[in-house]
Amino acid sequence: MVKKSSENTNKNNSSGIVKEEILKNNIGYLKINLFPGNAESISATHEAMKKLKDTDAIIFDILDHSGGSPENISEISNFLFQQPTHMVTTRSPYANDGQPTPHMSKPNEFAKYFKDKPVYLLTSERSGSAAEHFAMAMKATGRAILIGEKTGGYGHWGGIAQLEDGFSMFIPSGRTYHPINKLGWEGIGITPDILIDDEKSLDSALKRIRAHL
Repeated sequence: MVKKSSENTNKNNSSGIVKEEILKNNIGYLKINLFPGNAESISATHEAMKKLKDTDAIIFDILDHSGGSPENISEISNFLFQQPTHMVTTRSPYANDGQPTPHMSKPNEFAKYFKDKPVYLLTSERSGSAAEHFAMAMKATGRAILIGEKTGGYGHWGGIAQLEDGFSMFIPSGRTYHPINKLGWEGIGITPDILIDDEKSLDSALKRIRAHL
């Protein structure tokens, strides 16, 4: 059972953050279902991370995260890393002259509060697209421990093209991949560090954190 010491639920979900909590033992918890990428959501992400600066550990719940924009991921990462860090690489024939583009964290003024703070990321087969971008960034850098199920395997991003007779088609226009081994997750997903049923992932993370506090 998860016990709550405070709670702030975003009912309209315009920020993508559907739940902000400080759990028992001063553990920060953010459930995020979307990265909208707009100014409102980035501001909300910034404020949510600020509220977690004095917690003893953080859990990001992306079990039901359907994707979105990497802009929100960058905002979170600016809190979590002490130095500029290469998290993932993207490549598209329509950007940067077709050359690889490194996605770097840019530590902000609050990053010092997150030094050595344990971070856990909960994943499921429903975690897709930008959620997997986030998962790959955290796993590739070792900044978070991933707990749950293998992610959905949506590694190629693009857009919808409208066809005749009411049909439409998703057309990939780029891919995201590990900064070192250059492997992506299209069709195979990202395997968490601790493979467990997603319904048990939160309790598993809480037990691991509390065992080391």
